[in-house]
Amino acid sequence: MIRVFLFLIFTSCIINVQGQIDDNYETRRLPPSVDYLAPGCKLAIGESLTSENGQSQLTMQVNGELALFNVTDGRQTWSSMTMGSPASYALMQTDGNLVLYNNQQLIIWSSNTAGNPGAYLVIENNGKMYLYYNNASIWSTENFTWGNQPRNYMPPAGTPPPYREERKQPSNNDQLLKDKLAKEQQQKEALQKELDQKDKKLKELQTTADSAKHRQDSIIAQHAKDSIANIKPTKLTPKEQNEKALKDKKEKERLLKEKALKEKQLKAQQLKDKQLKNQKPPKTGTNMNATIGGKTEVPGK
Repeated sequence: MIRVFLFLIFTSCIINVQGQIDDNYETRRLPPSVDYLAPGCKLAIGESLTSENGQSQLTMQVNGELALFNVTDGRQTWSSMTMGSPASYALMQTDGNLVLYNNQQLIIWSSNTAGNPGAYLVIENNGKMYLYYNNASIWSTENFTWGNQPRNYMPPAGTPPPYREERKQPSNNDQLLKDKLAKEQQQKEALQKELDQKDKKLKELQTTADSAKHRQDSIIAQHAKDSIANIKPTKLTPKEQNEKALKDKKEKERLLKEKALKEKQLKAQQLKDKQLKNQKPPKTGTNMNATIGGKTEVPGK
């Protein structure tokens, strides 16, 4: 009766659970992007669990075998060695034991890791499968190799490794950085495209403006040419002609008078400059003749 009750609970559990493990198990919180098989959850036939990088996949196969594959080349990297068995699902039990059951709830295979309540299964990016409990690995396919082992060989299980491997929390920094760079590149390309379109539109507007200016200049030049061609010389009346001749004569006389006056002033200035140049400077010095008592004495006499 208890077994049937547990079976009903297990069959209602969602596979490929994402998020954090129940805090009651005191295990490390996983990022939302990591798939794992939580305590009390199972993999039915045809269902799979995938690593964070999508390169490895754990599948419960129709032949009763729980197998780990490399997605890239399809190579099988680990197996429960239960091919041809009646195993129908893999259950991550709440006691920390990973078990393959058949439809009659009989154990076909087990990791023999009971006593670690809250342990959970994760497929890491290195292509290995791990059972973690309290942030440490209690079972893994790390040491499993195919070699010349017989088909009935079971991978290491039941005894924890001699070391307590600290769980390396998956980091999404690289992926986040790639996504950020890709988004920035897309924004840059979109901005460049928008700038190219604006530059093209600006060039088109400039070309249109240049064409319009050229047409306007051509029209103005043609109008000016036509205006000059249409200008006719003004014909003066006899009275206007006489007035113009008299005005021109007076202007000519005025210019001649101004010219004569300037020439006269120039000659007067030249004469003045010549006189100043020819004028002798007054003699300076001491008179050697001394007058004493009204008489002039000549030195030496």
